[in-house]
Amino acid sequence: VVFGGVDVQKGYLVATFRQFARNGDSGLVWRGTVSDFGALDALAATYGMQYGLIDQRYRTREVQEWCFGRAGYIPCEGVKTRARSIFAVNSLDLDEGRSTRTGLRVIETLTHDGDQLKDILVNLIQQTDGAGRRWMVPKGYGGNEEYCSQMTAERCINGKWVNPLDK
Repeated sequence: VVFGGVDVQKGYLVATFRQFARNGDSGLVWRGTVSDFGALDALAATYGMQYGLIDQRYRTREVQEWCFGRAGYIPCEGVKTRARSIFAVNSLDLDEGRSTRTGLRVIETLTHDGDQLKDILVNLIQQTDGAGRRWMVPKGYGGNEEYCSQMTAERCINGKWVNPLDK
């Protein structure tokens, strides 16, 4: 299954496509920037993306409108909950602006606890002895310093995820 993750910026989108296997292995398919949602959709079709999570925190309404009526695209937002559930699915009526299931333009949004996800990923990445669950980077990306820096920037210190580069 190919998943996409999209970070929305002011004038462009940062996208990552990863393929996941049944044994838990994951490989990077593509990572880079695109100019707009149309270019994102073209890339998603090229790489066979089934599901794409688009961060809605920055350009919320634009992301929600884009995702409406487009199968596989899900607006999401990170929250700090430390609750039992890592994910929460919410229904949003685009015309009423509130959580409801009564309107004609209803979408589902996803909230997630990023720190809990990082805790899970770090455990999956550290699996050894042929157990699978590797976080693979294909040849050609291994030398991409920006990508590697972003993927390894944060550290868990005393149970809290921090980015030492943030001042």
